[in-house]
Amino acid sequence: MSRTRKGGKYKGGGFASQFKQGLSMQSPMFAVAVSDGSTEEAPIDKIDGKPPELSELEDVVDEKVGSSARRVERQNWKVRAEQEAERQKAEAEAKALEEQREQEAIQAEEEREARSQGQEILDETTKRGIKDAKKEAKQTARDEKRGKIEDIKASGVKGKAKRQAKRKARKEFRKDKKQIRKNKRTAKRNRKGK
Repeated sequence: MSRTRKGGKYKGGGFASQFKQGLSMQSPMFAVAVSDGSTEEAPIDKIDGKPPELSELEDVVDEKVGSSARRVERQNWKVRAEQEAERQKAEAEAKALEEQREQEAIQAEEEREARSQGQEILDETTKRGIKDAKKEAKQTARDEKRGKIEDIKASGVKGKAKRQAKRKARKEFRKDKKQIRKNKRTAKRNRKGK
């Protein structure tokens, strides 16, 4: 079957497509000279009046796209997909680690708060154990208050903000002491009830 069967010119072929491309880019390699008696030798660039240099033409020429180029592109795609999968896996691991750290921090904060409010008193069954647990809880609450006040002083807060922060630390300490007293009473009642 002929390539020109459906009433057209022969437009295919390697040289034909290169020739068309060269003509559209006005490449000197494919310059068509018309012999009409004029003295012009080469096509002149319309911008500055000089013929285009070879270095300018090298930038414009496209790479031949063939099976090897497609194979390289496919290989590059596979490598990029693998790298993306590794990156996502690393992000997921980092996120899981961060969540675990947050959970541990929350748990440690809850334990510290329970210790400063004397929750350990409730676990004691002897009179001496209740008394020791109360002392330890009160000391923990005092240390926590001192630490907060030191942090306020070190932060460099001044004036009203400093007074309010100190007042908040004292209120929390009083609240902790009240909770310690309640827990001590409850523990005593539980001990006597047994």
